[in-house]
Amino acid sequence: MGGRLRVRILALFAVGPAALAGPSCGSDTAGSQGGARDGSAPGHDAGRVGQDGGDAAPCPAVGGLTAEPAARQVAFDGGVPLDQLAGALAVARCNYVSRCFGLSTYVANECVDTVARNESWMYQSCGTNVMGSFCYWTGLYYDYPSADLLQAVDAGTIRYDAQKEAQCLAALLTERCAGGTLLEQIPACTDVFTCASGADGGGGPMDGGADGGSACAQLIPSSSLPIRTCSTKQDCAGVTPVPQGPYCVAGVCAASPCGIGVYFCPAYSAAGERCNANANSPLNGVEPTTPGGTCAAGLACHGQTADGGLGTCVVPQEVGGTCSDDTNCKPGLSCACGACEIPPSTGPCVNGVCQIGVAYCDLGSNVCRPVRPYGANCSDALNSCGTGLWCGGGGPGVCGT
Repeated sequence: MGGRLRVRILALFAVGPAALAGPSCGSDTAGSQGGARDGSAPGHDAGRVGQDGGDAAPCPAVGGLTAEPAARQVAFDGGVPLDQLAGALAVARCNYVSRCFGLSTYVANECVDTVARNESWMYQSCGTNVMGSFCYWTGLYYDYPSADLLQAVDAGTIRYDAQKEAQCLAALLTERCAGGTLLEQIPACTDVFTCASGADGGGGPMDGGADGGSACAQLIPSSSLPIRTCSTKQDCAGVTPVPQGPYCVAGVCAASPCGIGVYFCPAYSAAGERCNANANSPLNGVEPTTPGGTCAAGLACHGQTADGGLGTCVVPQEVGGTCSDDTNCKPGLSCACGACEIPPSTGPCVNGVCQIGVAYCDLGSNVCRPVRPYGANCSDALNSCGTGLWCGGGGPGVCGT
């Protein structure tokens, strides 16, 4: 089995400084942003509303943070029924992003719900560089399992093995972090689907079977370059570096020491080491182009400056974890009053951010407003489209896919 996916940077645009700048919870300066929530540091009195150019959000009382929800799960004992396949794969695909790149649980659940519908899932990131402030969307899209494939199984043209899919799913849920996205072309996932016909009455292999024909072969997900697994570098000798190569990384032959599909990274930076980029992933669609400085999977580059100054790789924190800015927190969380929290869905934005999938930050008023649906006008607020949508996907200035 091989999922067909595209990781895409879908848009890039300049935004106002309110989206990125300004300390949270009324801190006096950006440097005091990491103070305690109990009022023990200047500018962070619990419950005090800032009036000094911060985001004006009050600091919640100690213990008042909203906890992350339970992660979406899937049961596969006894096999995976065909009508549950899309949902099960969505859990595996989004779990990989959360597990390997620190995505917050509430956003990972949003990812599951979106991918299970075979819709694009978008993650919006904002930052600054020498050109100024910017935001971009990175998208995950899977067209497997397709409606045509499922209909072929119902028609008896293709066979589906629910037990093999359970074995595949178990492997995917524990897959090591070897690439930017989940690698589905692995041995445990072969022959989940087979062509039903054959001269001997048995199912044919993934190349179309004895008389399954090209139509059957096209419906069954496969790959012209199956993933080569490894235990040592010697297992990868002679592997062509597109997208794999001669290095053994997390059990997979890879093009560089930084994993499959990454070509310009001679080594990952560990926690505490200097950095200039995060690992390439659905949360960061920018391929590293400079030697070194790329944080390993699960870490975040904290403290980079707009003029190119290096940061330090850190472990992103859960809700309640200590932080000095948003890069200390898991993607989807905001740093407010020195602690990571789920951003608000109403009221003042926190660091120009609102609860993903529920609200967007109106940069003019710094207030969280409900996200806009498919077909809505977004020309006045390019960051306003809802889950699975981006501004321009439905035409200029229109929310779409």
